[in-house]
Amino acid sequence: MARIQDIKEMNYRLDDVRESEAAIRAQVRQRYDERLIEIREEHLREVARLKRAAKKAQQKQGRRLSGRSVYRKCKGAARRVLGRGKARPPAMAVAAEPARTPKFSIIMPIYNNGPCILEAVAAVETQTLADVELVIWDDGSTDDVTLKILENISGPGIVKHRATNQGVIGARNAAVAASSGEFLVCLDPDDLIEPTYLEKALITFHRFPRIDLVIPTTRVLGHGDGEKMWVPGPFNERNLSYNNAAPVATAMRRRVWDGVGGLSEHMADGFEDWAFWRAAAAKGFRGVVLDEPLFRYTFSDNSGRDSDARRKKDELERRVKTMYPALEAGRPPKAEPQQSVSGFLRKQVFHIPTAQKRGLIIFVPWMLRGGGAENFLLAAIPALSEKFEVAVIATQRPPSGFETCAEDFLNVTPYVYDTRALVGKRDTAQLVHSVLRRFDRPIILNVGSPWAFRNMARLKQWPRGGSRIVDLHFNHIGHIGELLEVEAHVDLVLTAHKHLNALLSEYFEVEPPVETLYIAPPTLAPPTLRKDQESDDRGFSVGWLGRNSPEKRIDIVLRLASITPDVRFRLAGGGMDDLADDVSHLSNVEVVGWVEEAADFIAECDMLINTSDVEGISLSAMEALELGVPVLTRDVGGMSELVTDGENGLVYDCDQLGELASRLQDPVVVKQIIETASLNRLPERFSQAQMFETLFASLEREELEVK
Repeated sequence: MARIQDIKEMNYRLDDVRESEAAIRAQVRQRYDERLIEIREEHLREVARLKRAAKKAQQKQGRRLSGRSVYRKCKGAARRVLGRGKARPPAMAVAAEPARTPKFSIIMPIYNNGPCILEAVAAVETQTLADVELVIWDDGSTDDVTLKILENISGPGIVKHRATNQGVIGARNAAVAASSGEFLVCLDPDDLIEPTYLEKALITFHRFPRIDLVIPTTRVLGHGDGEKMWVPGPFNERNLSYNNAAPVATAMRRRVWDGVGGLSEHMADGFEDWAFWRAAAAKGFRGVVLDEPLFRYTFSDNSGRDSDARRKKDELERRVKTMYPALEAGRPPKAEPQQSVSGFLRKQVFHIPTAQKRGLIIFVPWMLRGGGAENFLLAAIPALSEKFEVAVIATQRPPSGFETCAEDFLNVTPYVYDTRALVGKRDTAQLVHSVLRRFDRPIILNVGSPWAFRNMARLKQWPRGGSRIVDLHFNHIGHIGELLEVEAHVDLVLTAHKHLNALLSEYFEVEPPVETLYIAPPTLAPPTLRKDQESDDRGFSVGWLGRNSPEKRIDIVLRLASITPDVRFRLAGGGMDDLADDVSHLSNVEVVGWVEEAADFIAECDMLINTSDVEGISLSAMEALELGVPVLTRDVGGMSELVTDGENGLVYDCDQLGELASRLQDPVVVKQIIETASLNRLPERFSQAQMFETLFASLEREELEVK
């Protein structure tokens, strides 16, 4: 009897304990398998190395050239140069050290551009790569505002020239001739580059030594349909045949410009960049695309030179193809060889030019669109940036089939590093060290990164001051085993709900203190459409919103739909492409697919259902309650702390769907929970104000303790 009472008083679930321990065992097995693969790969590399060494030894023996013979030949060559028996020539005077060559030259032609120049210059000055020369070429501006702005622009690395007007092509060619950088980037004064663009371009040039161009994914601003994302295709004949395949701000080695001979004056009316890239491709220069929107291009539909060029598209396209009728023939280029950039990163110092706040480094495994952890961070980082300089580091390769959202993170902080995409697995540690070097005593917030767990001791002992490490957990399946291995290096553990808090502190008895951080949903824009139940003849509807993956258990919705034919179910989210066959026999199920505005979708439904096996506290469920929409949920994670059965929703058992079906078809029950949810909305403890207060206190506690 006492034992039963003890179990009742436990604040964690026994099911959670069993699932957590199973996840830990699975993690150990996976790590063992990964280590076996690593050992096998190391063995194969060693065998290949020994074979190469043996082959070289055979070739050396075949030449039958002894070491003594080599010595005599070298000695004879030296005597012929210096003269037999003559005294050595006197030491020559040491030549003056040549002027330093900057890594990048940014080429910016100006002609009556006005205040936008200041933003473009600021974008260059805030680059994390400091070794930059900005060449401003005033092409005979006559506007007083522009002239005044140019007069006041000055600073290290800024070189200004003024000349009579010769047009953008002549100005850009002249500016490049006056520059001295190893790499070139052309930047129009109404466009912008992200602070990490030059850094990431330079790393890519070192990673791919045969690559000549680094092409950024581009945000197209001011388009009639709003902002658009342009992901350039590979830099090859197919993509350059009919369209431009690289933005004007593409980074290039100087040899590309010299090899092509600059921009052609024949393209004075426009499309000169397309002609230049075709000429570069025809000469064998190759490029690689950065899958990050690091360039912002301002689109002008009705005015400006680019607008005029689009109106002459047919004529200019014929001119481009006449000048360069065919690109390089033959097979497509092979994949570029990669080399380690660790040595380069050790020597190259990048910096945060505006860093006046303490650094906060957030480690994540990846950046998936629609993920719960990602949504939390996208909501929290703008507030955190008021007190911290925030950098986000993703350390794992994203799972296949899921859409990533690095551009969303770039909207809230400029310092975003996807290590697998930028440098690869073997150089991840050195890139992380490169980021850490830019901060003094940075705080570490780990949000599920396996790499951060494996390297926690090194992060804790960072030489520029011991880091405070905070580890955030959303559920009982994810990373408890990894935490238990490194808990001595963690200062604080945050959990998304109280059940998980109790599991870690009472059952696993982790060493660092454990606190609960209730995750709040992002601020919702008012929905553009709210379903009017009385006027909607489509009937009562239940929405499902999420990612169609096994743990989300969309099959529960289909089972429920089969026994409640009078209820309409609407499925929205990612990964819905293969669902059509599974719902073809259910007339009351609609597959909506991906939705841009979650609030609009939720507001169109009478209820929202959560079916996940593993959950912290669902953000979409919080959004539903904030909009006054009741939630149907299983008792997983902290969902019972959010939803009270019979009040703002229904808590159900997935093995007893018949009971849930009968309650859904009871008009009295449905009416009661809809009225309660619409009145009470989201509980106060799930507010953003409460979340930020707890989060700031957790991150800054070290400072308070020191005082």
